[in-house]
Amino acid sequence: MSGQQTNDASNFTDASISVSINGNAFVDICGEASSINVSGGDRDVSEFFTACGDTPIVLVGKRKKLSVKLKVAYTEGNADTFAIVKQAYENKKMIFQLRWIPRGTATGNLRYTTDGTYSFVTSHPYPGGEVASAEATQFEVNVETSAITQDLVP
Repeated sequence: MSGQQTNDASNFTDASISVSINGNAFVDICGEASSINVSGGDRDVSEFFTACGDTPIVLVGKRKKLSVKLKVAYTEGNADTFAIVKQAYENKKMIFQLRWIPRGTATGNLRYTTDGTYSFVTSHPYPGGEVASAEATQFEVNVETSAITQDLVP
């Protein structure tokens, strides 16, 4: 932070998005996926007032789970993202990891990966849309995870 406007900002147009099932190799789905949004992860906070103080003692606790929403174009191939997500949704023990690299796959770029033990599809992936629209048929799915790690593209 220098107090000057950055010249290092980027957008998501070069992002790489991939998935892994049960710890297998990550498979690139950038040709079908259109967005990733992360929510949750808030840290518990408590407050405790004492008899002689006017302000509380504030303590921080543990972080809550994270929710990652993935938006994907609906396609019907047996190995396409919809088929894989549907299988993960119907099989509650299937680990479904997401990995995304906002600036693309160049060495040294930051990449983000959902936890390898606690990442599950928690919302149905069934497609929808409007019949009067020219937009691609799509689906959205939530992946709930305990953590997201950040590392560098090797």
